[in-house]
Amino acid sequence: MLILFYVLFGISLVYMAATEKFKRYIQIYTLQGILLFGMAIIELNKFTLLNLLFILAETIIFKSVIVPYLLRKILERTGINNVHKRSLQGNFTVLLMLVILGISLVLAHILSIPSVDEVYLVIAYFTLFTGLLLISARKLLFGHLIGFLIIENAVFLFSIAIGNEFPLLVNAGILLDIFIAVLIMSLFLTRIGHKLGGFEVDTLSKLKD
Repeated sequence: MLILFYVLFGISLVYMAATEKFKRYIQIYTLQGILLFGMAIIELNKFTLLNLLFILAETIIFKSVIVPYLLRKILERTGINNVHKRSLQGNFTVLLMLVILGISLVLAHILSIPSVDEVYLVIAYFTLFTGLLLISARKLLFGHLIGFLIIENAVFLFSIAIGNEFPLLVNAGILLDIFIAVLIMSLFLTRIGHKLGGFEVDTLSKLKD
């Protein structure tokens, strides 16, 4: 069952890198929240009721409900639907994803830990590098925000991979940082972005003028 979650999560990452519609980004991110909940419940053998409630809150409530809702509001207010024309095209992105997968396999083997499933590390590294790819390949700030959220998913995967004791305080801090980041980015895109005349990453340089 866990292998199925691995495969589905990996496919979702490839599809996210290939698609050029931001609505698909939100849908995939919502699906990933559900998949992360399933992986966490299967992987963690021993956890308290508090851990279970936190996992439920972080994956289902936060990643699959609250954040997607905020992201949809951003798209509605900004009117952006697709990635920038100068962004790396989907076909080339998929090719880079194959390279990233190879790098993830090598790193997971070299940095393997006896108590950690190597396949789990591959997915975690693959998720991390996918987030970095989205940040570097997308010109619009919304794409950077999605990449940042994907990197947080990678951190979540790493936290599960290190053992059965779920690092509650660490993930609580990360969750708070991500929530604040989404709110700040929402404010920038919906208000400041309009005044600066664009939603591209290059727009940030205008703040120095």
